[in-house]
Amino acid sequence: MNHSKMSDNASDPDDMTSSESNTSSVNGSDGILITSGDIFDKVHVKMMLVNIYPLIFVMVYAILGVIGNSIVMYVYWTKWKRNKTRIFILCLGFLDLINCVFNMPVEVVVLWQPLTFDFHYLCKISRGVTFVINNTGSLVFVSIAIERYMLVYHPLKYRRMTPKFAKIMCLLAFISSCSVSWPSFIFYGTYTYKLPISQLDNVYVVGNTCLISNEYILKSQLTLIFTTILFGLMIFVFIVLTALYIAIGRKIYLATCTDTIENEKEDATKLFGRSILSALTGGGVMKCDKMNYKRQSSRYSTAISGDFTSTLDTSEIPASYPNIPAETGSEKMRLSYPPINVERKQSTVRTIDSRQNNRMSRKFSTIKGKPTRKNTVMMRVVTIAFMLSFTPFLCILIIRYTNSSYYQSLGDSGKIAYSVFLRTYFINSMVNPFIYGFMNMKFRQHVKALLINVFCFCRKNKSK
Repeated sequence: MNHSKMSDNASDPDDMTSSESNTSSVNGSDGILITSGDIFDKVHVKMMLVNIYPLIFVMVYAILGVIGNSIVMYVYWTKWKRNKTRIFILCLGFLDLINCVFNMPVEVVVLWQPLTFDFHYLCKISRGVTFVINNTGSLVFVSIAIERYMLVYHPLKYRRMTPKFAKIMCLLAFISSCSVSWPSFIFYGTYTYKLPISQLDNVYVVGNTCLISNEYILKSQLTLIFTTILFGLMIFVFIVLTALYIAIGRKIYLATCTDTIENEKEDATKLFGRSILSALTGGGVMKCDKMNYKRQSSRYSTAISGDFTSTLDTSEIPASYPNIPAETGSEKMRLSYPPINVERKQSTVRTIDSRQNNRMSRKFSTIKGKPTRKNTVMMRVVTIAFMLSFTPFLCILIIRYTNSSYYQSLGDSGKIAYSVFLRTYFINSMVNPFIYGFMNMKFRQHVKALLINVFCFCRKNKSK
């Protein structure tokens, strides 16, 4: 919310003049100030016609978020193997749960009482906690991206990293967030504003809401500096996350798909383009997996069904075998004698191939492993959801500070869309459990078992 937004919601209520006798007003140098009565109530109703839509959305976010994040906390706390990913997901789940349990309900009350929300310290705590949680979450996403980068590019160093590393990164994210978010606990509070009544000259409805308090509205430079710093840091986080996941996705694509390309020199440009596209979209790797699987299956079938005769260059046949005719050049012949030397030749070739394959598999085993790729893709999707949920909010923030009269120029539908998009960052606290459920089969299995146990427990109690 901002001043321009609030001051336009009740600019033209119907039949304002018909109920002036039931209106409580105060005469002052600024005009007639209405604090209650029929006109006040009609302004409230008109504002609720806009606020009801974001209110419903926030309520849905809160309900789904409480259920989903509670399940995430239970499953990853009690059922999951202790590793770094578990720590990061628990941290995000805890932050999202606070948003859903505390900040979203307060936002619902603010929307429900657009003229009468006068809880100064509750507003301070709610807005401050919102800033701390959102900034902590963004830094946790950066920590996850760094952890994934280490896994892909420095696997040996990654293996020496313990879950304690994840705990330290989460703690540093919280401390860093508090260091830049603390002004929000000071700036925000009860904001008293006046709404002009267009049909009545010099008449205003007085309302209270949760926004930057009046004393700091006058000190606009401080709040502008604070907002600019946070906006810049968020853009910087977006850039860092995008760069890290492009590098990670490209490395995984190259490690998985290079083997399927017959001529790397000719396809270098196409390979680079496909790797970047795969890093951004997550596609391409599954196709390479299928091709690699078919190729490996074909090799395995050939090894099983083929005979153990070998074709050798006749120039390599020693002179100690006079009965075998030698041919000149590189012409080849099929040998069945002597079998021992042929098997040695095959054994030597297979040993060399095996050593080369083992070296390559050790190099890319961490990257090519499906669990690694699935976890990386899942965390990348969670990060993309975070960025998408904050993008409309950041866009509106830019509009708010570059064109203060933009909201006043909107119609009712435009104001509704503005109010809804202003709170899309709450989606980030609701959507993560659904991403885990969609992309992690093990998580789905635990959730299914939990729901069955809850259903059976309730059914037994009902039967008693």
